[in-house]
Amino acid sequence: MGHSPLLAGLKHNNRLEQVLAKSDVENAGYLDGIVLDLEANVIETTMANLFWVKSQQLFTPDLSLAGVSGVMREQVLDAMRSLGYSATVGQFPLEAVLDADEVFVTNCILGVAPVIKIREVEFVKGSLTKQIQEKLSLC
Repeated sequence: MGHSPLLAGLKHNNRLEQVLAKSDVENAGYLDGIVLDLEANVIETTMANLFWVKSQQLFTPDLSLAGVSGVMREQVLDAMRSLGYSATVGQFPLEAVLDADEVFVTNCILGVAPVIKIREVEFVKGSLTKQIQEKLSLC
């Protein structure tokens, strides 16, 4: 995904990159795929924001140069603060996600959805994902 700092984080109608990425993923036989930026940093998936947990610490990509900061993403970050956790927002390679203890995606349709497999790496629905799901189901 190219950098577009003026549009980064915003929902807008110029979604050609996401449409093309989603088409590539579906043509390869997958439901969703992780989108990387020009420097191979994780940005999002083709249809959702991405979060992962390592050693009870939550991580999510920085979306200041590319990607969409969805409503559910902000709700997750707020829920984390209310649960007493902090989230690390930054630039991360795909390997950081593949090394996670748990992974989940968010959007307004899915809510908070655990990821069970990326490539050949399997994940469990972890305790932090469950806490966030429970917290947001009360909202």
